[in-house]
Amino acid sequence: MLIKILVVIASLGVLVIAAIAAFNPQETSRKDLDTVRENYSKSFVGASVEYYKASGEYPWNTSAKPIATQLSSMGEVIGILENEKFLGAGYINHPDLDKIFVTAEEKAVYACFLPSSKSLRLHAEDDGFRKDASRYCLEDDCYRCVSSNIE
Repeated sequence: MLIKILVVIASLGVLVIAAIAAFNPQETSRKDLDTVRENYSKSFVGASVEYYKASGEYPWNTSAKPIATQLSSMGEVIGILENEKFLGAGYINHPDLDKIFVTAEEKAVYACFLPSSKSLRLHAEDDGFRKDASRYCLEDDCYRCVSSNIE
């Protein structure tokens, strides 16, 4: 009888350890942070493309296109996009904009960030982007990029 109780207790212990390992609150928090950064990246890229479609030009000086430029340093551009209602008011105030890097080409806009979560880091390695949206990243320097092409 004592052996059966010890086996049950040991089995429960293994299950508890497995559950704790499966539900890692730190990883969940990192995934949430990545989701926020990805959503802000999508918003900026989408707003830039919509602005281009509406006006025929990007909201930045085309002779000084952003290349791996921190989004937090693009206050004038964000202000234009907010004023023209392509971005919601207060976008500029988000604390993670310094973690997002913007690169523009003639007909494409990229917003890239370094993932925090393990799962998105693996996807970023598969995608192979660097923060300037070029290819062939190194393992610890692989960025998740959101992009849109102008058609």
